[in-house]
Amino acid sequence: MEKTYDYDIVAYIYQADTYCPECIVKVMNWSPMADRASAEMALDDIAMVAGIDRYNETTFDSNNFPKVVFRGEFSGIRRDFCGGCNKEIP
Repeated sequence: MEKTYDYDIVAYIYQADTYCPECIVKVMNWSPMADRASAEMALDDIAMVAGIDRYNETTFDSNNFPKVVFRGEFSGIRRDFCGGCNKEIP
């Protein structure tokens, strides 16, 4: 079994919905990176083009760019599902 950590990225909040890493790039319609890179690499590229400092989440709203959700934020209490594929977010 793969070891998990509270700081693992498990989802993204974007435009009032939760998306898994597999769906977030598709939802943002960023085709140049959608099939060739991880969600984090693609989001870095999108942020750079848009002039967004994605590592300072106080500088943007989740309506404009996805914000990270860490495993520790779920704490085993909250259940959520991807707004793209409807899989449960771990």
